[in-house]
Amino acid sequence: MLPARTGFARYDFIAGEDAASEFIRAILPALTASGFNNYGVFRALSGAITAYNEHRPSSGPPMLLMQLSK
Repeated sequence: MLPARTGFARYDFIAGEDAASEFIRAILPALTASGFNNYGVFRALSGAITAYNEHRPSSGPPMLLMQLSK
């Protein structure tokens, strides 16, 4: 069964900009629409992004795909 509420957001990193606030502004509407706009989700996102950043490949543009489901 598919979830009743879903959201989708894409963020393309642009060096030199305020990436953190741009990222949050890009994903916030999708998080809100799908019921994931809460502290626990932001904490999990932070952990996932930190782990990715510590072990990301050195070649090619960085890309991270996250899917959240209830």
